[in-house]
Amino acid sequence: MRLEPARLQSAVRAGASGAGEVVDVGAFLVCLHPEDDNRYLNHAVPAEGADRAGVAAAAPGVRALMTARARLPRIEAIAGAVGGLEAELAARGWELEARLPVMAATPATVATPGRPPGLRLVTVCAGDDAAVVRRLLETQRGPFGLDPEGLEEAEVQGWRGRSDSAGVLAELYGIPAAAGRLSPVAAGLAEIVGVATRAPYRGRGLAAIVTAALARLAFERGAQAAFLTPGDERAGRAYERAGFAATAEAVSFVSK
Repeated sequence: MRLEPARLQSAVRAGASGAGEVVDVGAFLVCLHPEDDNRYLNHAVPAEGADRAGVAAAAPGVRALMTARARLPRIEAIAGAVGGLEAELAARGWELEARLPVMAATPATVATPGRPPGLRLVTVCAGDDAAVVRRLLETQRGPFGLDPEGLEEAEVQGWRGRSDSAGVLAELYGIPAAAGRLSPVAAGLAEIVGVATRAPYRGRGLAAIVTAALARLAFERGAQAAFLTPGDERAGRAYERAGFAATAEAVSFVSK
């Protein structure tokens, strides 16, 4: 299955609406977390209609804004979605941080991974009980190097208050073990983000199980395909077990 880069970029851009703060900087939308300076929670994505000239004009503004906010200047994009973006950023001193596959699944390809004993999957949506939302968000934080106890109540309530919020929490014998979230459906696509398994529960196939459940949730919400970007080869193999296959590439650039 092949998804057009511009279509993927539109879906990624829709997910930016869930950031704590989104600042329009010409050809980019800068997504900022209000409290946390973690590099993966703060980045810019190409705005609708961005082109090479716009990238050249706006990149200094992205650098200045993120530096002023004590964030690492960082840009994420789907390769090929904006012509000349990579060459323009490289020419202006931005360094390629990563080039990763984008993987996707459809209702026809999504798998049903086997479940270990004691597993319970909980679908968490907007307006659900705050304690359940907190368990979902805290479960995601630790594997990404974030302090679970650092989750602010405002973030919990903000997630509950967004009408398109959705996630899946995996519990083993009642203990939160893995989780992931779903971005809003846009251009017929939905992005799966933040799939994480807590260290004591790895090696049991939970990432694949949560990913497959999130994909089915996306299809229930009208998506024709679900997609994600694995952080490494090990994660990619887990997503393959959920029925996902490479469809494009994502790139990230940083400026130090």
